[in-house]
Amino acid sequence: MTEPTQEDIELLRAAVRAYLVQRRPAAFAVASIHGALVNRRLVDFPITAEQVAREADFLEGLGQLTHHRAELGSTKFYSATSAGVLAHERAR
Repeated sequence: MTEPTQEDIELLRAAVRAYLVQRRPAAFAVASIHGALVNRRLVDFPITAEQVAREADFLEGLGQLTHHRAELGSTKFYSATSAGVLAHERAR
């Protein structure tokens, strides 16, 4: 697989944010987000779960996502924040 371009990375960030904003306040694990983006063809280039995790962490750093850990494990479940909803709405 070739390295994603900067435009691909930005599109992936937008797709991750949009997926979580549309399902707010529910929280999803990276594997679920990755599967949904791939199965629904929300991006038109190949992506990995690691890339989704990296971009979710980036969006969390911007305050647009937050995560919760599973009570009995270390799985992160991401959800959109109000800042993420606002950023998504302004990007349309």
